[in-house]
Amino acid sequence: MLFWLDFVCCEFKSLEDSFEWGLIGVYRPNDDYMRCVLLEELSSFMSSWDIPWCLGGDFNVSRFALERYIGGRLSLPMRELSNFIDSCNLVDPPLEGACVTWSSHEEVPVLSCIDRFLFSVDWEDHFQGVHQVILPKITSVHFPFLLLVGEVFIGRRPFKFENMWLEVDGFCDLVKSV
Repeated sequence: MLFWLDFVCCEFKSLEDSFEWGLIGVYRPNDDYMRCVLLEELSSFMSSWDIPWCLGGDFNVSRFALERYIGGRLSLPMRELSNFIDSCNLVDPPLEGACVTWSSHEEVPVLSCIDRFLFSVDWEDHFQGVHQVILPKITSVHFPFLLLVGEVFIGRRPFKFENMWLEVDGFCDLVKSV
């Protein structure tokens, strides 16, 4: 039996800092069996290359019931996608500008979020200020969206301050003593 897995992969190396990472473009099939095979192959493929990853494309399923206009229950394909994201330790950033990425061309459209970017924590550590933004839909049933990256960070992760620390007894004294 011959299978065509619906993803394409590229490896990149930055000329500036020699950071190597992989980009995978995904089209997840609607067929139940092929959907499972694709996620297993992606997981195996990513684990065989010890590099940070970014995946993007049409996963053909919402992750949560709230990502569908009609709501509903958590289905098996939705659980499979969530399990894949969790088992591969991928980040699923929120979508800015809308909560759906796909709309049918029906009089009462079906709306859902089936397109997304996912990335590994080490990829996010290198690229600061990562977020995905929806763009206006022109002709396709899919809304185009961008993965925007702030500045490239070279070196250690920057210190982050939480305002709630100011409410902890003795925090200010500890900072003064240090």
